[in-house]
Amino acid sequence: MKYYFITSFLLTLFTCTAQCQTVVDITQIALMKPGNNATGVFTGDSSARCVAVLGEPDQVTDHYSEIDEDTLKLYKYGKNNIFFRQDRMVNWNLSDNSISVGAVDGQVFKVGDKLASQNLKPHQRPGTRATAQFLNFPITHRTGISRNLHFDSACVLQLKTGSIHLDSRIELLFDRTNKLFSIAMLD
Repeated sequence: MKYYFITSFLLTLFTCTAQCQTVVDITQIALMKPGNNATGVFTGDSSARCVAVLGEPDQVTDHYSEIDEDTLKLYKYGKNNIFFRQDRMVNWNLSDNSISVGAVDGQVFKVGDKLASQNLKPHQRPGTRATAQFLNFPITHRTGISRNLHFDSACVLQLKTGSIHLDSRIELLFDRTNKLFSIAMLD
């Protein structure tokens, strides 16, 4: 009986957590040069396309991925890392503002942007914590560590393509001054 209760509780907890995720279509997420939102690099694009849009990288090296059990090409743009497998962009990690993220000809953001609002949820009880928003994405106010980076607030966007949910996500990490300091697409 005790194990039944624990199992039921965990299943309910995971189901509720899964339903609270914000889902974004991967075709709406591009890497762009700041100030030029007319063209972007998307997941699956070639390294040649990346260079055409973002310019020549500062450095190109091989990077062994234990998760993928494969050697990836790492393109470094300042503190930003873009990874390619078989000449296709697979993920990235941005730590400076030399690359913007967002929709081509749409809303974009970059490292250094700040949380703009602290909005209460509708029907929220007085005295409960406000829910912050970043470009209409909900922010969790839990301090923690992700990828060995300490953060004060975070936003995780689950990715999909069409109606298919992917195993990838976008992670936005904010410091104690509410400044965005890391943007990453993770497997």
